[in-house]
Amino acid sequence: MKIGFLLLFFSFLLIIGCKNEGSNQENVKIEVITAGEKELSELINNRNGKYLFLNIWATWCIPCVEEFPDIVKLSEKYSEKLDFASLSIDYLEEKDKKVIPFLTKMNAKFSHYINGFKKDEMLINFISEDWSGAVPLTLIYDSSGKQIALLEGAHTYDEFVEKIESSTK
Repeated sequence: MKIGFLLLFFSFLLIIGCKNEGSNQENVKIEVITAGEKELSELINNRNGKYLFLNIWATWCIPCVEEFPDIVKLSEKYSEKLDFASLSIDYLEEKDKKVIPFLTKMNAKFSHYINGFKKDEMLINFISEDWSGAVPLTLIYDSSGKQIALLEGAHTYDEFVEKIESSTK
């Protein structure tokens, strides 16, 4: 009887301990806004004196997913200097099942959008004629909304820091 009780007690402690794993992170309510040309134009042009770091990504893109934790760290480090935003190119119907759970897991406390352009070419042409359409893509805009950096492909934390520091002097 004592062994049964001890097993039950330790099982209970184990379950409680597992549920509290990761409890040091705040639970952030993630909102993802559908963005077409109007919404992205407002995001880029209404800078209120701050630069913008915009990352275009997808949940199915392995390099995008791998670099995202670094973007979250950057958003915390440079929150005074830059606004951060992400634009997922996942399908709209994947927003609740894939995009929001991923962003919640990442504890990404910045603005998030999902592609609302009717055709991929429309988004590509809106962003930059220099963009091939490959993701991840990171753009930095100055405080007036002028694009000052286009970083195609995955980048490391240190590469992002170097680009931010050289672009925002």
